[in-house]
Amino acid sequence: FLSQVLVVGTGMGGASEMLKHKKTGLEYCPYDYHGLFEMIKLSINDQNMTKNLVKNAFFAGSQIEKSILSQVDHIFTDTLNKKIIRSNGGIYGKSSACI
Repeated sequence: FLSQVLVVGTGMGGASEMLKHKKTGLEYCPYDYHGLFEMIKLSINDQNMTKNLVKNAFFAGSQIEKSILSQVDHIFTDTLNKKIIRSNGGIYGKSSACI
């Protein structure tokens, strides 16, 4: 999605959350090789649709990336703050070495 290439898949597994047929990519049923062929043919024959799918997928991927980075930042900051509180005496009190 962030590679800015068309995604064509079954919508199973990890990509299923992001792959929305004719919105962020093209979807076909598992083991339906004729369906896969039709999706590839559609992407070749309708370049405007393909460009829009790639653009939509990139936007969706960017939003998810921002959300994940925000969550990781929150976890990191929260953990760091807890360690600072503990090292300054916080909930465990000061050790005799710090007095």
